[in-house]
Amino acid sequence: MAKYPPRIIVATTTLGQGVNIGISSVIVSTTSIGENVRISKRDFWNICGRAGRAFVDGEGKILFAIDGTRSAWHIRNDEEIASGYFDISGLDRVESGLLLVVRVLHSLATEVGVSFDVLLELVANNGFERCGANKERVEALLDLIDDQLLALHVSYKGSDDIEASADWVDDAFRESLAAVQARNQPAQGQEDQLMSFLKARMAGVLLKVPSAAARRAVVASGLPFSVGMLAFSQLEVFREMVDRYLNPEPDTQPLENLVKEFEVWARQNARTIMEAMPDQSLLDRVRRPWLEGTSLHDIVTTCGDDRRKACTEFYGYQLPWLFHSVSQKLDEDVERPRVEALALVGLLVELGLPSEAAAKVFLAGVRSRTAAVELGRCITNPSASVRRIRNALLEPSTVVAIAASVSASTLSWLDLLSAEQSKAEALPPRCRAFRLDAPKEIATVHVRQAIGQTPIYLCSTDAKYKYAVAATDEMPFDKLANDPRYIFTRDENVWHLRCRDPRVPMEF
Repeated sequence: MAKYPPRIIVATTTLGQGVNIGISSVIVSTTSIGENVRISKRDFWNICGRAGRAFVDGEGKILFAIDGTRSAWHIRNDEEIASGYFDISGLDRVESGLLLVVRVLHSLATEVGVSFDVLLELVANNGFERCGANKERVEALLDLIDDQLLALHVSYKGSDDIEASADWVDDAFRESLAAVQARNQPAQGQEDQLMSFLKARMAGVLLKVPSAAARRAVVASGLPFSVGMLAFSQLEVFREMVDRYLNPEPDTQPLENLVKEFEVWARQNARTIMEAMPDQSLLDRVRRPWLEGTSLHDIVTTCGDDRRKACTEFYGYQLPWLFHSVSQKLDEDVERPRVEALALVGLLVELGLPSEAAAKVFLAGVRSRTAAVELGRCITNPSASVRRIRNALLEPSTVVAIAASVSASTLSWLDLLSAEQSKAEALPPRCRAFRLDAPKEIATVHVRQAIGQTPIYLCSTDAKYKYAVAATDEMPFDKLANDPRYIFTRDENVWHLRCRDPRVPMEF
């Protein structure tokens, strides 16, 4: 996304969690979560607050979509809901987390007799011994902001910056929420103190990572700064782990051994990203059945319900993050086998499967780990693409050939896959081209029909232009009315049906 900004992003309420991406407009399609729950006003504005690209847009645009094809009661209800969200009089006050961190750090320093000026020296030189018993807490607080400061530095100065200058801080933070709130504090000089602190801390961060290559690696990993730096400083340790996986000793379990080595490293060095990491004894019991593709039901039945969280959260999410992060730190041009190995193992750990072939079978649509393992043994070319494997599994001849080698439940999964593939998709209505003398500025028309009413109209997007039409066999406008997938575009004064949904075949 950093290299190729997408034109459209479809997102859940996760968008409100502070995702730092450039968005001009936010379109709210619904404020419901499930059937009976609506997002809070705060969450609504956290989401809509993404609108407006910094330093590009003068304002952000928010479109609250209301379905005009529903009943009048539903439309009025939706309008009232929208009015409630857009009434900002009842909004909670937002506090800058960055400003809070700075204040807490200042308070901790004051407790041990360290002035603000001395605190600036400490954060710039990464020496916190004078903070005494508060040293670890100060370092933990700084860890909350260091990775973002480094990411901003790379964004502003470029990934090959060799000056290691923090001259961008004023541009980035002068109009930030933290600066605005500091500026409005009764005590004078709060904003200048904030800027001084950020510049000093940026100097401390750059002191820790003077190399442009190291900065790129830490930012690319997506890990908290302290963990990312530690991982970068121990890349040789990870290389040795991966090499043992690529060149295993006889009669060993290379996949299981590599996963265990990563577990041990994470327990010692990355507890901040491995929340509530399971006990090692628990992982030792769960690791092998999970990686062998044993069904989650059987693992829980055999080992107990507390194993479910170890599988779904630790193996299914947290540990693969570490594998991916380490792979991002290696030079792909020079260390491609290691990078590919880490990427593959991360996928196997996430899915709970023993081989690349089994993983591709699972991704091809066989949503059973046990069946994927069975079918994976039948794959003769594990490097084949997921699409090619899916097509092979859909071939009746393939099913006949492997029927004696797999279980009945696995054959049932192949039947489900085949049934899903063979679902006939209804072709869109055919509509011959027609002539329409519409204003030249209109390039697109839509088919609209009021519910319960006969007239059908071809309308411009803004509905300022409309032309009444009648439905016929050759031009079934009634079947296209109010369907946002279908539009008509013009070629001179001749209009042709187009479909905006790439999943719908237009075979006419």
